[in-house]
Amino acid sequence: MNAAFPRRDWVALLAERSGESREFVEWHLQEDIAPPETLLRAASGLLDENAASDNPQVDSRT
Repeated sequence: MNAAFPRRDWVALLAERSGESREFVEWHLQEDIAPPETLLRAASGLLDENAASDNPQVDSRT
């Protein structure tokens, strides 16, 4: 996430996207357990959106 969102507060983005508190997100990031599904889906969505914005689709009709 640090590499995908340099100089951005990706923890806040993850909290907002997951609907969880920042404390909840930070706690799960620090623990040696699998994160809950809500955090996994939120992270996946953020990374997918970031990748799409880095690689815009080329219109092959032109």
